[in-house]
Amino acid sequence: MSEKNNILELFPTPVYTTVLSEEYSTIIPFLDQEPMYDKDDTGDLDSINYGFRSKDSYLLNQDKYKEFGDYILSIVKNFSDMMGIKTKKYKFSQSWISHKTPNQHHAMHSHSNSIISGVFYYGHFDENTPIIEFHKPKLSLNMASFTPDYEPNPDYPFSYEKVTINPSPGLLLLFPSYLLHSVPLNTTNRVRKSLAFNCVPTQEVGSEFNLTELKF
Repeated sequence: MSEKNNILELFPTPVYTTVLSEEYSTIIPFLDQEPMYDKDDTGDLDSINYGFRSKDSYLLNQDKYKEFGDYILSIVKNFSDMMGIKTKKYKFSQSWISHKTPNQHHAMHSHSNSIISGVFYYGHFDENTPIIEFHKPKLSLNMASFTPDYEPNPDYPFSYEKVTINPSPGLLLLFPSYLLHSVPLNTTNRVRKSLAFNCVPTQEVGSEFNLTELKF
């Protein structure tokens, strides 16, 4: 008797990618003028592991970025609809510039107190520019004491421990804020530049009747 085998890839994690039109390149000179923390600033606690960020962490709330921000939020809403999240509108909870100078990287992390996060890449990029890595969530608690050896099978994406994306000018990524991600060491002589942000609904999520409501 012949067997018919199949593997179901249940509950995939969505990551949205798009390249913004060239008209939005006009904001780049403004981004490059934003004051940044550097090694001499007390606000920078661990630049080797996290890079430098802009002093303004509510960047897209500035009037000069309103048109760009509104466009980003419209894409965020579309992504939210794809994920099945029921909310009418989003706002930026925080937004900031992130620089990875030579010999800096960004340790693996996720974004708390947020629903959807994103990153917009600008500046110079080539084949040596550090990628962004998305990491598989840790094993369930009942497997916490058991750490098997993994060798990802290229035929089965669900076996991957991480997935990488090469940044390029104008690339916009959106992903659920709980998704772990990191940036490897910058071995180039250029600064890797990006604009990062977190988004939350403008009003409420959940249901008052079902006692699951959360208002923003």
